[in-house]
Amino acid sequence: MTPESFPATILVVNLVASALLGVLLAMLDDRRGALPNRPVVRAFLVAGVVGALGTLSAVAVDIARLLAEDRTGTAVGYGVVTLVACTGVLVVGLTAAGWRPAWHTMPEEDEL
Repeated sequence: MTPESFPATILVVNLVASALLGVLLAMLDDRRGALPNRPVVRAFLVAGVVGALGTLSAVAVDIARLLAEDRTGTAVGYGVVTLVACTGVLVVGLTAAGWRPAWHTMPEEDEL
């Protein structure tokens, strides 16, 4: 398989961006985040830093190119792998940074 046959580089960059997004979102969590959850901070980190790193628009271009080359199976597989893997890595990043969903946290006894 040649580098042109499957856009693995774009996939790896998007996986890194997804992991970073998960870590940043956990750190911006109002409940116990390590970073201030101000709109300007969130916009800079999430849209600016991660948005600049992530290349999900390149996924659409790569899928269109693969479809134009009549490589439908590769195009669909690449799209599905990107969606599933990036979502999974996002959850791993959130979890690794200590984030827990609000429903996961039981209220303290004095809060009942």
